[in-house]
Amino acid sequence: MTTDMLGLSKRRFLQGAAMTAASLTSLGVRKAYAAETYDIIVIGAGTAGLPLAIAAADRGARVLVIEKSGQIGGTLFMSGGQMAAAGTRIQKDKGIKDTPDLFFDDVMRLSNKKADTAIVRTYVNNATAAIAWLENLGFRARESDPIMGDAHAGFSIPRYFQGPESGRSILKVLRPAFMSGVANGRINILNWTSAAELVMSADRSVTGVIAEDESGIRTQYNARHVAITSGGYCANLKKFKELTGRSIHSRAVYAFSQGQGIDLGVAAGGVVRGGEQQVLSAVLLADRSYPSPAAVGSGPSTEGARMFGTLLSSDPRRRPPWEIRLNKQGQRYFAEDSVDVDYAQRAFSDQPEQRTWIVYDQEIFEKAPPLIRGSKEEVAGLFDLHPMFYAAPTLTELAGKIGLPAAAVTASVATYNASVASKNDAFGRQFMPQSIARGPFYAIELSALNVIGYAGLTVDKEMRVLRSDGSPVRNLYAAGEVIGAAATCGDTMVSGGSVTPAIVFGRMLGQKLLSQKA
Repeated sequence: MTTDMLGLSKRRFLQGAAMTAASLTSLGVRKAYAAETYDIIVIGAGTAGLPLAIAAADRGARVLVIEKSGQIGGTLFMSGGQMAAAGTRIQKDKGIKDTPDLFFDDVMRLSNKKADTAIVRTYVNNATAAIAWLENLGFRARESDPIMGDAHAGFSIPRYFQGPESGRSILKVLRPAFMSGVANGRINILNWTSAAELVMSADRSVTGVIAEDESGIRTQYNARHVAITSGGYCANLKKFKELTGRSIHSRAVYAFSQGQGIDLGVAAGGVVRGGEQQVLSAVLLADRSYPSPAAVGSGPSTEGARMFGTLLSSDPRRRPPWEIRLNKQGQRYFAEDSVDVDYAQRAFSDQPEQRTWIVYDQEIFEKAPPLIRGSKEEVAGLFDLHPMFYAAPTLTELAGKIGLPAAAVTASVATYNASVASKNDAFGRQFMPQSIARGPFYAIELSALNVIGYAGLTVDKEMRVLRSDGSPVRNLYAAGEVIGAAATCGDTMVSGGSVTPAIVFGRMLGQKLLSQKA
């Protein structure tokens, strides 16, 4: 166990991120073989890996955890930590009746019936026990919870909750339990170490892992079972494009989310699914040095970001839009006033280059409720200071500054103005208080942000990694973001549909693997 397992300096974090972004093909000076055969090797000490290791160690297993960063917790340091389950204590305390069947129906409805039914059924049937386990470890939800939802489409019953410190609230209760396993010798943790290869037998069963430390030395560790819980790929722009066919422009994600766990599973015979279901949010970025940081990042109640003390408020549930949205082709592409967050995200995700522009005029600037918090003088100044803010006396000149086809921009605005006059919009928009006709004209550019990957290793309801013919790769399992959000969320984001399944499936594997023969 390294001394910086629970925390690391910024310098070491960045060094590790650079290491994991590089190829892991260079061989070390020697290859060592560990004498001990572990019951379970867990690749990744994050949202799924920690519950797995804890549950297995509690049942007497010898567990090896391989973690490529210098700390445990993974994305829990950055995650909102939103969870959902049916029949929880916090529901019962407030007189809310709920069942796994109702939960299942809600998830399938919200996921547009594109989530994996077997995976969802396993998730909802085991979620209540997993949350009770967290509560026994000391987790407590916010006093205001549970709720129907906020950042995403709501459930039909209040079941959505989180801790007061978001994902860190979960980590705070998992950490002591994990450290107890380390202290009693049931868990061995290797930090700053990557899983470079899976060890395969002649019959293509997985029998261990070749780990690579910071100095490039590789050591083979053998095990009865191997579980990949190493997270997603959203910090790897090349891998993101390869798996989803879409662009992402922001680096506001966990630096170690490089997609190596997916590569390990594929090398062992597994297959990837769900990339076509990737959905993205439109946010304001700080610059065009892609991957750019979001100007502050998106939150549960805003689609936008803070810059120079201002806040872009473009969530129609809180401020009906006076403006329109144009895509790279200079065309409108959805009803901007829709309060269906998932509809808006899916529409944006399908646009060329995953960029969009908020367009309006001087009259809207003067009359509309503030789109950007601050005085009119401060807001006007952003169009001189911020690289994503544009202003021009005519629409043709504005289009030139943005880089959009001028004819398409002027035609889109003219068509919208006709819709305002007739009160009949082709996209079904209802809130159209003002035409866009008096210069100067303004545009604010938004680009794609995502914090979770929808592509992932295909698994069955027992979390076994599957081949293209549906047969399992023997002794190989996966849980967490490495199986992709599409498995539990379809082509949208179901509230709690990432963190909760990771905890559920990780804990489930830790409970069950010891009873299975290798």
